[in-house]
Amino acid sequence: MRFGLGKTAERHVEYGLLVSIDRCVGCHACELACAYENRLTDGVRWRQIVKSGPSVTPGGLQLSFMSISCMHCGLAPCMQVCPVKAISKRPDGIVVVDDRKCIGCKACLWICPFGAPQFSPRTGRMSKCHLCYHRVEKNLLPACVASCHVEAIQFGTTEELAKKVHLSVLNRASSAKGSIATP
Repeated sequence: MRFGLGKTAERHVEYGLLVSIDRCVGCHACELACAYENRLTDGVRWRQIVKSGPSVTPGGLQLSFMSISCMHCGLAPCMQVCPVKAISKRPDGIVVVDDRKCIGCKACLWICPFGAPQFSPRTGRMSKCHLCYHRVEKNLLPACVASCHVEAIQFGTTEELAKKVHLSVLNRASSAKGSIATP
């Protein structure tokens, strides 16, 4: 896969992540890779593993994990609420914080449904996942994706990721079709 800076063959390209809760095993490799790659300190975590369960299923107890970070929203609420316009969206869809403009008011953290923006007590400013754009610009995968040994996190254009979701839904529907009782 070849990555670029927002345009390929005269069409606009936006990048994103696709996370599969069916694949995540909660190993925290993505969380650690992100922290190491981006030199995060002071408890700042741009990616976090969230545990759900255990829940009772017909097969027994089930424990689920979800790797959560900034979703680089199309209409990012963090960007809209920032009073000093420190948050912007790059042409490739990556939402970034300009720490030279940020005043550390935390409005972006309060409005984000994922809790993605993080406050650093050391700098007094907000920061968040930027999809390792420094790696993407060199045709490398974001650190979290490269470190995920079960491929629970996938990176690509939003168009490619939407196709993967569509295929996944079709596959689940066709496999469930045989188990659905018909009148």
